[in-house]
Amino acid sequence: MKRFSHLLFAFVLVLAAFSWSFSQTTIQKTASPTWLRPTTKKAIKPNLDDISDGYYYELIEHQINLATQTKYYKDIKVLFDQTGIENLGQIQVTFDPHFQKLQLHELKVIRNGKDINLLPQAKFKLLASETELSRSIYNGSQMAHYVLEDLRKDDKIVFAYSIIGVNPVFEQKFFDSYYLQGYEPTGLVHLNYIVPNGRKLQFKSFNGAPEVQQQSTGNTTNFFWELTADKTVQYEDYSPSWYSPLKYIQCTEFNT
Repeated sequence: MKRFSHLLFAFVLVLAAFSWSFSQTTIQKTASPTWLRPTTKKAIKPNLDDISDGYYYELIEHQINLATQTKYYKDIKVLFDQTGIENLGQIQVTFDPHFQKLQLHELKVIRNGKDINLLPQAKFKLLASETELSRSIYNGSQMAHYVLEDLRKDDKIVFAYSIIGVNPVFEQKFFDSYYLQGYEPTGLVHLNYIVPNGRKLQFKSFNGAPEVQQQSTGNTTNFFWELTADKTVQYEDYSPSWYSPLKYIQCTEFNT
């Protein structure tokens, strides 16, 4: 009985934490940041024979501003068949409201060359996104969730958002890793780190990933990759869970 009381008390605490966290969280709808580096290349239509999930990426874009602690994401997905419609019917973004906030910039469907702007009316639901509850760990992360309706073949889904804030446990030191290719075809990948003068990132490439390019912009430097359609990688059955043949990069401010 005593153990049951302890479990019940723990459940009430977790429930209270959920309720408080959700009541304090808001999702903003704003214009895209002004500091974004524009792409200089056009997406190349990938080999459609490589499609396995019913869609392909026309664009994957990720830009990180170290000074403003902002991570910007944008992708354009093109529906190829019914399987793609089923796979892309939901929009999901995970973040931790304890030290991050979510800003939505763009959500639209391009159909027959015309934009259908969904963002003004879109009502995202906040859901618990707990990957460690099985180990009785509550980390407070949440998922913004939205269901897309009336999708059709050849629709383009455009979604852009930013996550602002960093985990204070890392004492303002930045590090990251990013895959430059995936298992689905991609027309253009644009990855950019905007680094203020006086801060230094160390970069390393893996599995044949190209070296970083850089571009001075006055008080900051862009460290970027802009890669057009690459060959998709075939996943090999029975490969170890830790193994990945994909091209990727790592960067860090920590001394290694």
